Amino acid sequence: WSFATGPALNFNADRVLQIVVYDTSFDLKRRILALPEVSDASFSRFIPEERDIRPAWSVTPSRGRVQFNRESVDTNFFDMFGVRLLAGRKFSDVYFAETPPAEVILSRSATKVLGYQRPADAVGQMLNYEADQIKIRSRIIGVVEDMRINTVRKPLQPLMFDNQSFSFTRLNVRLKVGGEKTGITAIDH
Repeated sequence: WSFATGPALNFNADRVLQIVVYDTSFDLKRRILALPEVSDASFSRFIPEERDIRPAWSVTPSRGRVQFNRESVDTNFFDMFGVRLLAGRKFSDVYFAETPPAEVILSRSATKVLGYQRPADAVGQMLNYEADQIKIRSRIIGVVEDMRINTVRKPLQPLMFDNQSFSFTRLNVRLKVGGEKTGITAIDH
């Protein structure tokens, strides 16, 4: 099974504990990060696991209607998981409102399916798409390397990331080497 936990994922999942959260206040994250056994923490909406798909659709001149999955992440998600930024920038903040995102980050696969030749070609462009039965327009601020969030037997999925904290369901916590057992115990208390 090492093929499913190693380089095939395109992200670093070593010693990561996913905590289901209903309180996405950043106070919880600060308390977890203060534990000596914890090296990093980041909120997300399920990712890096595939639990609940939030699809979006865009129409391209060459490919017609294309689908990609939407994910919500906080500002250091990509750094924590070692997902390389290919072009543009990462999020500088998160927002809580239930409004469509003003800015998005795409995966390499998403830029390809949307017809961009290079990741840098997508940065600064406006993405028109439909999600949750509404039409949305967001600026593409960055492109990251692909992440595998399902089986290695399926092709990589095009992903779009936003920074909407309202949608966070997980606090991903990276434990330090040797601190796994005591870290989990400390988090439980």
